[in-house]
Amino acid sequence: LPVRVPASPELSARGAAIVAAAASIYGSVDEASDAMLSDGQLVLPRPAATATYSRIYQDVYLPGLDELQGLARSLARSLGRRLG
Repeated sequence: LPVRVPASPELSARGAAIVAAAASIYGSVDEASDAMLSDGQLVLPRPAATATYSRIYQDVYLPGLDELQGLARSLARSLGRRLG
């Protein structure tokens, strides 16, 4: 998917301001975003990189997901917490 990189620094503060403006001035978060953000650089997917990351996701991440979840549960138990 193409991604538009915001041109603005301080995106956390900008996001909070957008939510506040959506609740008070604009009718929705989409309207506030349209009014408060300028278009940034459009980044298009690179087919070779997309193929590489898709392979990594399928061959490495998905097969290891159960193990990662088990490790997270073990860590939570060690800390006396439950995972949701």
